[in-house]
Amino acid sequence: MQHHSATEIVAEARTWIGTPYVHQHGLRGVAVDCVGLILGVGRALEIMDWSAEKWAPFRAYGRTPNPDRMRKGMELFLTQIARKTNSIAVFADAKPGMVVWLQWREGLPMHLGIVGEFKGRLTLIHAYQGLDRCTEHGFTDP
Repeated sequence: MQHHSATEIVAEARTWIGTPYVHQHGLRGVAVDCVGLILGVGRALEIMDWSAEKWAPFRAYGRTPNPDRMRKGMELFLTQIARKTNSIAVFADAKPGMVVWLQWREGLPMHLGIVGEFKGRLTLIHAYQGLDRCTEHGFTDP
């Protein structure tokens, strides 16, 4: 595995912006979902210990993510950095290049993105079904 700076990770993630949202896909410019974005960036930069064999138990995932299964996958493929308080990440710890695990409803984290930065403000790069594409925008704790 190689080491890349946060700037390089964010730059790679931004190359995915505009890729259409399609569940269980991860091909830049063609189709991607939130998991596919993380895997695609990790593979492109060779920064994840990823193999088809390791990924096999996680490959077939539903449209409604299973937080326990997501946690197991992230523990296998990523390194936890941010502190947690009552199972909610402390966004003060978020820095560009980090993967964040977000929840729409209390106790149900089910979405992934990569932290970026624009003019000193944190952004979120993610494949979002609600916009039918990979996008980047500002975000706050709520």
